Amino acid sequence: MTARASDFASWRAQARRLVEAAVRPEDVQWDDGVQASLFGMGHVVVPEKPTPATSSQVAKVPAAFLEKAAVASFHGDPQKYAVLYRPLWKLTRVDGKVLEDPLDPDTERLRRMLRDVAEEEHDMHAFVRFRQRGDRWVAWYRPRHPVLPRVAPFFARRYPSMPWTLFTPEASAHWDGVEIHYGPGAGTDVAPPPDALDDLFVTSRIRAQLPEGAVMSRLARESVTRVSKLSRRHVSASPALLPERRDLDSLRTAACDCRACPIGERATQMVFGEGPPNAQLVIVGEQPGDEEDRAGRPFVGPAGRLLDELLASANLPRDQIYVTNAGSTSSGSRAGSGGSTHDRSRARWTRARVGSWRRSRRSNHG
Repeated sequence: MTARASDFASWRAQARRLVEAAVRPEDVQWDDGVQASLFGMGHVVVPEKPTPATSSQVAKVPAAFLEKAAVASFHGDPQKYAVLYRPLWKLTRVDGKVLEDPLDPDTERLRRMLRDVAEEEHDMHAFVRFRQRGDRWVAWYRPRHPVLPRVAPFFARRYPSMPWTLFTPEASAHWDGVEIHYGPGAGTDVAPPPDALDDLFVTSRIRAQLPEGAVMSRLARESVTRVSKLSRRHVSASPALLPERRDLDSLRTAACDCRACPIGERATQMVFGEGPPNAQLVIVGEQPGDEEDRAGRPFVGPAGRLLDELLASANLPRDQIYVTNAGSTSSGSRAGSGGSTHDRSRARWTRARVGSWRRSRRSNHG
């Protein structure tokens, strides 16, 4: 018997009918639709009226398994639906606690699939790089597993105001600022042309199966010389721009005129900290995002909303906490880091702000 499933929803519907019909795993061949079209196989499915099963024969499927199966359905193994059906059969017909058995081979394979999908999601979060092409930002990536629908929402949250398209060989995702649209995949011809940052980007994408691994030794040898050249090229004027008075009001005024590094050239305005100068708790983020840049206030974007939820759950009023960022200007979602100059500059400004807070705390406690 052959059962066809093209996604988790169709697998779930077919698997339910198979279990109710008492079809054992060894008696069903799962087809994802690809093999059938290649070899002309007929579309054979489970009978519409399965063999009746009593409640004692078929146990309720745990929600935890369905959650795991939904994630594992994004694995690239062509046998994934057969793999998922075996523990489902055991859960409902043999052993309701098979997922707790570390020695069960099907449970262990399910764990490996979940781990593979999680690792691929992490890799795409870290290694996908968008580059501008016309009025859109475009990236091309070849994932080992078809996890695009799981990672596209991450990039929509990460770049909410940036129209982007992410291509993979099998599918594509397009963000218009409101919702994600999915389309067909594409080859490398749609990928943006390489630029000067590609060599540096390759160093963070090292994998044993990638051809870029061959250049890693050379890049490592040259890294010290390259960093040294960059350090000599940019000399931060930050110490000269720090005011003599290091209270928060003086620092805020001086920060508005700071041009010690190019990181703020695309920023709309300076985003300083806010809250009582003598607060008992200080929270320091990395740098303002798009929403902070527009509002001129720290932690008002997605990270800020998450922070508000966490503070509320801990019963900590936000207006009694001083919140700020290591950097006072946004680089913009389309720009990268400002490099070592930016790092030195924002470190000095952060030390100055934290120092002012400490002095306020000491004077407040007499």
